[in-house]
Amino acid sequence: MYRKQAQKFPRLPPTRQNCYSLLLYDVASVTYYIYTTASANF
Repeated sequence: MYRKQAQKFPRLPPTRQNCYSLLLYDVASVTYYIYTTASANF
């Protein structure tokens, strides 16, 4: 689900800073998705 939203953003050049920020964005999206699904189940 979050992959579709992430692909809407333009692809940045693979510099070290952008790679770290993209990885951080992925981790935040995954944790937010897990948190929302867990709270919905409970």
